[in-house]
Amino acid sequence: ALVANGTAHRQKRAAWVLATLGCDGCDGAIPPLVALVTNGAAGGQEAAAEALGWLADYYTYGRHYFGGAGAGPRPTDDAVNRVAIAAAGGIEALVALVRSGAAGGQATAALALQHLADDNAANKAAIVAAGGVEALVALLLNGSDRCKSNAKWALTELPIAEYVSRLQSENASLKRQLGEEDVV
Repeated sequence: ALVANGTAHRQKRAAWVLATLGCDGCDGAIPPLVALVTNGAAGGQEAAAEALGWLADYYTYGRHYFGGAGAGPRPTDDAVNRVAIAAAGGIEALVALVRSGAAGGQATAALALQHLADDNAANKAAIVAAGGVEALVALLLNGSDRCKSNAKWALTELPIAEYVSRLQSENASLKRQLGEEDVV
C-alpha cells in the first residue's frame, strides 16, 4: 500500500525496507520496487532505483548500506537478483526513469543500470533494446554533473560498438534510399 499510495517520504522508507528484505533473500521484494520506480513520487522512484542497484550489486554497492566491508557472507546473490530485476520489468522501468525522471532519480537509475549490466550479457542486450543507450547518452549530454558521471559509467558496461555499428548501417541504408551522400 505504501508503495502505491504513500507519501514520497513513506515511499522512500518502503523502498529501504524492501531492499533490506531483498538482501535477506526475499524474492518478493523486487516487483514492488519496480512498481515504485514506475509509479512512485520522485523521491520514491529514486529510493527504489537505488534499492534495485543495491540488489544488483550488493558486494560493491549494497554492503555499504547493509553492514560494510567484512560484514560476513553475502546475504544475496547479485547474479540471481540481476535476472529477477530484469524479469520483473526493472530494466524498462529504469530506462524510463533515466529518460524522464527527476535529476536524482535519473542519476540513481543510471547507476542501477550499470549494476544490472555487469557480467550479464542478456541484461546488456535488454538495456540496449529498451533504448538505454539513447537515454544514457542524452543524460550524459544534458544532465547534472552526478547524472553525467553515472551515465558515463553505465555506458561503459554496454556494447556500444554494436550499437554504433547498427546506427552506421541504418545511416548507409538511408543514404541509399535517398540517393544522397551527405545524410547525417
